[in-house]
Amino acid sequence: MTGRGERLDFLDDGRGLAVLYVVIFHTVFVPAIQYPRPTKVFIEFGGSGVILFFVISAFSLCYTMPKHFSHERPVLSYAVARLFRILPLYYFMLPLTIWRDWVWRDMTFDWGKILATVFFTFNFNPQWVTGIVWASWTIGVEMPFYLLFPFLYFPLRTVWEKIIIAIIVVWAVYAFDQYVIPLISDLVLAQRYSHYNLLHHFPVFLIGMIAFDVYQYLKTKSVDRSIGWLISCLGLSLIWITALNKYAKTAFEMDHLTAIGYATLLIGLSISPIPLFSNLITRFYAKICYSMYLWHPFVIFTLSPAYRAIYAMPISLWLKLGACIALTLSIVTVVAWCSFQWIEKPGQRLGKIFLKRVSGRRQTVHAPAE
Repeated sequence: MTGRGERLDFLDDGRGLAVLYVVIFHTVFVPAIQYPRPTKVFIEFGGSGVILFFVISAFSLCYTMPKHFSHERPVLSYAVARLFRILPLYYFMLPLTIWRDWVWRDMTFDWGKILATVFFTFNFNPQWVTGIVWASWTIGVEMPFYLLFPFLYFPLRTVWEKIIIAIIVVWAVYAFDQYVIPLISDLVLAQRYSHYNLLHHFPVFLIGMIAFDVYQYLKTKSVDRSIGWLISCLGLSLIWITALNKYAKTAFEMDHLTAIGYATLLIGLSISPIPLFSNLITRFYAKICYSMYLWHPFVIFTLSPAYRAIYAMPISLWLKLGACIALTLSIVTVVAWCSFQWIEKPGQRLGKIFLKRVSGRRQTVHAPAE
């Protein structure tokens, strides 16, 4: 296992897998292209890549929190790390999306929604929950969780406390879906808000925190690699079962079972990497996953005529699907790499400079007089 203070390769593997899965999913469903029947379960479950992102997010916050709170300004260190990771690219994409929808789609947004999008409160309004930037509903979930995370991390010191809170929140989600969601008269809007609201995904984050505690415990033990493979197989089996029952109506949300499956897989990979999941490709895409996630809907929308041209060709459905996925990945990869180099990295450097200067100013203010 990787020691504290280093990058955790298995988390990077998970980030890479998650973003690739989401991109494949949207390549099929945004332009609504056909796909071979044997790929049905795999492709239709691609949206669950977001669940994997949420599990990794909570896990990595637990992992990095001691570093922030060893800093002389711990709250600022934590806030700067989160804000300068998210804001530069997000605030670049926001006006670009508003312009694109105005020019290409003859759409405008009222100032209330724009302000809610700027200040990350749009998740709390059922009509605005998807945000303005495509696929940014996840950021509407993540940002409030970042705010709440310290209030979970410090009081919940044991894995059992986290498990108890997770169970309570799962029942809260059930109650919310049973008694609050029906108050929304628009059935489509109600269904969308039921899936995208922060409370729905709160147990997923708690599962990520629980997975971190399990990882920390296993680090202290001498665990055979075969046990890691067994744990990964258990995780994959649970993921496959939830994929097969994706639309089942149960009190326990399938998204939460999926999160348990992904968390189990991550723990297995932390012990015994599997080359199919742990490789240079997944780690490359982990590096650019945020840019890839925000840019890929824009690219897929732009490539819609190309998809139609490919599907008009006299070739097999497998080749059509493969060509569309290959085209999407090739262009999104280039765009995301440029975005990472020119927007994300400068933004993160700016955050470090800001934190250093603010910390230095505080040291100057509090320096003893000679």
